[in-house]
Amino acid sequence: MKLELEEELEASEEARESLKRDIEGYNQKIMVLEEDLFESKTIQLELLDNLKQAENKYEDIAELHKDIDDHIHRKYADRLNFQYLKI
Repeated sequence: MKLELEEELEASEEARESLKRDIEGYNQKIMVLEEDLFESKTIQLELLDNLKQAENKYEDIAELHKDIDDHIHRKYADRLNFQYLKI
């Protein structure tokens, strides 16, 4: 009977040690996943910032394009008015 209890105690201790190793392994995997998630979020924020900068540059370019078009149209209109006045 005492031998059976010792065997059960030893088996129980081995199971606890195995469970402890499993938990440590899972904790390590969780830490790696958290680091990867943090890195992913950081990259995502950088990309979002880059997108906002690109949108701002696009808006600036669109405004310049509009200014150029307005300038060209005014020049063309001035020339037409000048030619009309010559006639």
